[in-house]
Amino acid sequence: MKIFGHMLILNEETFIEHSITNLSKKVDKCIVADMGSTDKTLEILEELNLDNVLIYKFNQNCGRYKLKQHDMRNWINEECARLGADYIFVQDGDELLDYDLHKLIETKPKDYYSFMFYDVIFRKYIKPFGIHNHVRLYKSNYITWIHQRHSDLTHNNAILNKNDKNFLVDDVYFFHLHRFNNKAKRDEGEGDGTIWGNDVMEDFPQEVVLSDSLLKFWEAKGI
Repeated sequence: MKIFGHMLILNEETFIEHSITNLSKKVDKCIVADMGSTDKTLEILEELNLDNVLIYKFNQNCGRYKLKQHDMRNWINEECARLGADYIFVQDGDELLDYDLHKLIETKPKDYYSFMFYDVIFRKYIKPFGIHNHVRLYKSNYITWIHQRHSDLTHNNAILNKNDKNFLVDDVYFFHLHRFNNKAKRDEGEGDGTIWGNDVMEDFPQEVVLSDSLLKFWEAKGI
């Protein structure tokens, strides 16, 4: 059973070393599509020179939401299927997950799986966002991405139910690092200003097990 990683990136120099190393350890091959990064993202990726990572460059030279993101994600899906993927696992360049995906599929076979997400700032999470779910692992050729912004996943023209407990992996958390230092990312068009105050940042609940990859990221960044 081959699992391929699916990663769509743009200006992820802060996170990419950690996210791609994290992803490459739990899949058989990674397909990374860069949408036209202007920072050191590609330089870092190429220096890492990971054996199971294939990098494709698309010189879009535009912001994240000016690009038809769903078209790019569908292209990555097609490339994964062409290269022999049985399952496709989606992880973005600013996300971390520690989990044995092969064991998950072997012990709890399903057409797709959704995961619980926390959005991370410093060593806290964004309280108004709370915990939310996303479908991120699915059978190859099973889904199609739709919509330009915050794309949805569909099967036979029906949007997958990311909150269906039958498909939810409820013993692990995805960590989204998009604002790890309470600053907006450049490609989000919000400059470098602080965007949230302490009133919206909260400690993680005691039952949330923080992944080793997340702890190592914080340590590397001196957080």
